[in-house]
Amino acid sequence: MPPHQTLEALLSHLLPADDANALAHALLRRFDSYSGALDASFDALLEVEGVDRTIAGLLKSILPAARAYQLDRQSRMGLLRSPEAVGYYLADWFEG
Repeated sequence: MPPHQTLEALLSHLLPADDANALAHALLRRFDSYSGALDASFDALLEVEGVDRTIAGLLKSILPAARAYQLDRQSRMGLLRSPEAVGYYLADWFEG
């Protein structure tokens, strides 16, 4: 999924479709990339027209949630003791 569509999908939980699309593009223009938008500070996000505290909070919650998911998943896998375990681990990084 292209970066603007990924952001749009997230924003569509809080905004009408047209507004989500426009804001996704504005965020990408301002922060140069999807990762830039997610790495931006809460205050920097609020500087983008159309971003309120709720939207900034949603965007700032994505990385901690993804990290918690990844750590949980890795902890359930245990050590990488076989080629198959390494394959499953690496698949997490390339699925999408």
